[in-house]
Amino acid sequence: MSSPIGPASLWRRIRDILGIEDPGQDSLHRTSRREREQQNTRMLVATLAIVAGIAVVSLAGGLIYENVIKPNTVLARVGDEEITREEYWKYYTIQLYEQADEYEAFADQVEGTQRTQFLSFAASFRAQAEDVWGTTDVSEPTISQMVEDQVYLQAAENLNLDLSDQAVDTFTLQQFAPDGAELVTPYPEPTMIPQRAAWATETAAAQATQQAELAAEMGTPVATPLADGTSAQIASPVADAPDATGTPIDRDTAITEANQAFTAFQDEVFDHANISVSDYNTLVARPQLARELVPSDVASDLPQSAPQVHARHILVGTEDLARELYDRATSGADFDQLARTNSIDQATAATGGDLGWFTDDQMVEPFSEVAFSLEPGQIGEPVQTQFGWHVIQVEDRNDDRALTDLQYQQAQQAALQALLEDTRNAMDISSDYDTEPTPSPTPSQFNPPSDAPTPAPSTPVPAATPVGTPGATPIVEGPVLATPEGGE
Repeated sequence: MSSPIGPASLWRRIRDILGIEDPGQDSLHRTSRREREQQNTRMLVATLAIVAGIAVVSLAGGLIYENVIKPNTVLARVGDEEITREEYWKYYTIQLYEQADEYEAFADQVEGTQRTQFLSFAASFRAQAEDVWGTTDVSEPTISQMVEDQVYLQAAENLNLDLSDQAVDTFTLQQFAPDGAELVTPYPEPTMIPQRAAWATETAAAQATQQAELAAEMGTPVATPLADGTSAQIASPVADAPDATGTPIDRDTAITEANQAFTAFQDEVFDHANISVSDYNTLVARPQLARELVPSDVASDLPQSAPQVHARHILVGTEDLARELYDRATSGADFDQLARTNSIDQATAATGGDLGWFTDDQMVEPFSEVAFSLEPGQIGEPVQTQFGWHVIQVEDRNDDRALTDLQYQQAQQAALQALLEDTRNAMDISSDYDTEPTPSPTPSQFNPPSDAPTPAPSTPVPAATPVGTPGATPIVEGPVLATPEGGE
């Protein structure tokens, strides 16, 4: 084993490499002044070279990190697809500009303080967009949306839906086309079954009557909606869609105007987002098309009727009270009156606990199990849910009752979420960020079906709380800024 090199030995090796004489050997060899100057010069040059080398390596390392490592850092993996930081920068920038455009459109429709507020929101989004490129901050909702885009794309592929380049290009133009011009043929809505069509006719007639009465009170004419009960089909492309002024727009003109609007959007946004048309189609347009096609395809095969029961219930806080009320109800006491005086479900107590008609998936599982096990007129044993104890009486049941519009919308939403959940579970998804869809909050009180009977307006009891109605318009509270998550 070789002995360790001491400081003296190391210094001698450095002098040998640089050609420096040992000053302690003057008795053997005296260096000239010129030789000493040369030695000093060589030491200075070597030192400068080392310093320059370190600077070059540091600079090169910084450039490599900023231009290669940072933008190509993978933020999430979805199946075979990787979501990189550069893709996130592009996507988030486009998202912020689109939000700014939306608020500017809102501002054009209002005046005064609201207009000022909307324009302030738009300016805030544009300012954020300018600072996205190069940041290591991450908006988790945006990453979650990008992951969900990939889930929709996979679902669309599984359903063999058309996501071809031509379909994407046409869809992109549709987003920038004038109002009323349809360049894309949407899926038609399924033809209504007779019972739903009859209900649609009754609803339209009632709305026409209400509008006529309102017009008579205000002394203004009003258009009467159609009430023929026919299916509301989404129109195919038309050649004479009217613009905002009522002037018909032919298809060629619509395409020209859409191209001009898309070009203006590119000029405003693409350079800031460092994005190309191909990037836009891949990151934005194709996922948006998938988000349109998948729900439409799911709805096309959805049944418009389902087994349903019409029931009443009494909700109380303890099992003892529930059993006491059950005994009284099964001994001949009026269920309606028991519910009015004892139920803590304020949404239905005033109507004798009447829940109207509902499907099994509109209620929590323990409740549905009891309700659907009873025959008309029967009262079930008390059952506990997270809301308390229920005593349930079934008024009627139908194994194939048509769905109301609201029930149909809820069934569509449930079927879509089930498909997406199955697709997500079949994909390998990984990320350092939260990419799970935002769960629906657990209700703090019992929510009857949205179309449950409600008390007369004069009765001081709150109306039933809607149960997750799809398509509800969110309350605009201003921009939500990205929360910094730190660097690497």
